[in-house]
Amino acid sequence: MLMKKLILVLWVCACFYACQSPAARTQAFIPGTYVCSGESDYSVANDTLLVTPLDAHHYQLERRTAYHAIRQGKRLPARHQVKTYQALWDPLKQELDEQSDGLIFRFDAEKGVLYAGKAVYQKLK
Repeated sequence: MLMKKLILVLWVCACFYACQSPAARTQAFIPGTYVCSGESDYSVANDTLLVTPLDAHHYQLERRTAYHAIRQGKRLPARHQVKTYQALWDPLKQELDEQSDGLIFRFDAEKGVLYAGKAVYQKLK
């Protein structure tokens, strides 16, 4: 009896998920924390992007960056920067558009990533 109820609940959840539009599934994925890091011979950088919904179509993105310059093979002290963006959800393009700097944030829920220009941010669980 319990197994039948569990199967029914799972089936209902699967149907609900399948009935959602791709835009709705992507939008449900958006809120969260994303990380990206990069390294070269001259620097090391780590970004954290916190995405918070403000309402159904507006989001706040807070980008926290830690940057180490490398000079003569030595890492210099870290520099930190925090920048906040306001972005609007575009359901047709399935992306967040930030107007003041012209940034576009795209999401791939299946891969668990956010794309911002050439940067690829991995979503933390």
